[in-house]
Amino acid sequence: MVASRDPGCYQNWLRLQPDVKQRYLDQSRKSTLKTLTIADDFAFADLGTMLTEIREDYILFSHPDASVDADGLALLTVKMAETGAGCAYSDEDQVRKDNGRCHPFFKPDFSIDLQLRYDFVGPVFVADRRRLEAALGMYKAKPSSSYELLLALHLAEERIIHVSRIIVSWERPRSRSVPHDFVTESYWRRRYTEEFGLALCSMDQRKKVLAEHSVSIVVPTKDRLDLLSKCIESILESSNDIRYEIIVLDNGSKEQTTLQWLVEAEKKWSNVRVIDANYPFNWAKLCNHGVNESQGSLVLLLNNDVEVTHSHWLDALAIQALRPEIGIVGAQLRYPDGSIQHAGVVIGMGGFADHIYAAFSPSADDCHIFVSPLISRRVLACTGACMMIERSKFDAIGQFDTTLPICADVEICVRFNDGGLQNLYEADVVLTHHESATRKFEPMSALEIESAKEIFHPYLTCGDPFFNSRLSQKSRYPIYKGW
Repeated sequence: MVASRDPGCYQNWLRLQPDVKQRYLDQSRKSTLKTLTIADDFAFADLGTMLTEIREDYILFSHPDASVDADGLALLTVKMAETGAGCAYSDEDQVRKDNGRCHPFFKPDFSIDLQLRYDFVGPVFVADRRRLEAALGMYKAKPSSSYELLLALHLAEERIIHVSRIIVSWERPRSRSVPHDFVTESYWRRRYTEEFGLALCSMDQRKKVLAEHSVSIVVPTKDRLDLLSKCIESILESSNDIRYEIIVLDNGSKEQTTLQWLVEAEKKWSNVRVIDANYPFNWAKLCNHGVNESQGSLVLLLNNDVEVTHSHWLDALAIQALRPEIGIVGAQLRYPDGSIQHAGVVIGMGGFADHIYAAFSPSADDCHIFVSPLISRRVLACTGACMMIERSKFDAIGQFDTTLPICADVEICVRFNDGGLQNLYEADVVLTHHESATRKFEPMSALEIESAKEIFHPYLTCGDPFFNSRLSQKSRYPIYKGW
């Protein structure tokens, strides 16, 4: 933790950054670049006309308080040419009065959910002039900020790429707040139908959309009535605007009090069903069993040691899972003491896969060098302890892999991602998780580890795109690599 805040450590780390290879500098000379410095008086209303008069291939949107590394800028333009991207952004830091460097911000690959809640890209980025001009033509409105330019490019389905290198340095801390709520609402309404776009912003409209859907909540269990009863009752006591059923998969309970409670639960609550699953524990098999028994258009896989702590949690997960491009939605899970249990899974962390920020307080450090755990963002994977999936997408992607009884949740997330869907960590839904309270910790078998490593090989080799290659994979709390 000390290393992550020590300017001296950061200064030493900067000296170890590899130089931009000469081939990038040579290739960048094939392209031309125009710099537009976006001051407070920048005439965004005239941007359309400016673009028709600019002849350069790329435009650097800069800021009076920012300095941009020239060699790094060459790298951005070359990467854009190689990938056909419409936009590219980099990591950033701050320049101290003594010309030292501090407060780095290492960013993940692009996530529209993150950008709509927190301007992590920032006002300094490079755009392809022709692609931006076409995107603004489809935007059908005059943007009022560089922030809206990014939204216009994303709505036009232009690729926005991230180069993990400190290229932008700020003279003073920059604001990362989103301009106005109406900008976010306008984005969703343009992205989807008017009705669905509003449902992502308005609870009243959300209620109308969710009236057509229902959720099957699948809860595997074995004894531990103290946890199960709290889980089920907390669900039933919470208020939501979507219909749901609870499917309790009894994986061989033996205690008489548990068996009696399960019988009474079905009688007491009409939307609770108990299904016999009397076979050796296999989380993936239990989940498949539960999904096959489900009747809802959405399925929520939920551990029996999760406790609901606020209202409309189910609605918030469901509306996100109904977005066409979303695969799996996970929640923010906290231990009973309030520390983070789950804020997204990073593949490669700990040598395999682990929960970022796990066991740290959500307010452990206000000056995050990565994204705060309190902000929703796209992730490569999330935990199966709370996992919302639209049933039709689950049927299309295939069931959980029963040969991976422990890490099948991460595997199916990777499968969704590789199949073109996005997985989302929904930080606004906060639940309590008494992790592994039901079952003792069981390490993965050597066979499962080998199978999983083969499946995750591209990410174990090249890194998790929604983390940052400059950060250590040996620490759950983001710190500089090597410190």
